[in-house]
Amino acid sequence: MDTKCLNIRGEKTGGVLIRLPVRICAEQGEDIIIEGTVFVPQDERNLPNFIGLDGFLSRIKFAINPQSNIFYFGPIAQ
Repeated sequence: MDTKCLNIRGEKTGGVLIRLPVRICAEQGEDIIIEGTVFVPQDERNLPNFIGLDGFLSRIKFAINPQSNIFYFGPIAQ
């Protein structure tokens, strides 16, 4: 696997990009499984996880309600 270097919160972090199925669990409705690109850092970091727009979110329909901290999602119609 090729090592990539990403700038995460101002810090260069080395790791690999892996393509795999990612499940988003729903509190209401149905879960979805989407093929996504995941960055796995070489070193263990004390950073929160995050979802990338280009490697994952561009493959689903989504909306965010910041007042109630709710993430809405669904598959893109085929």
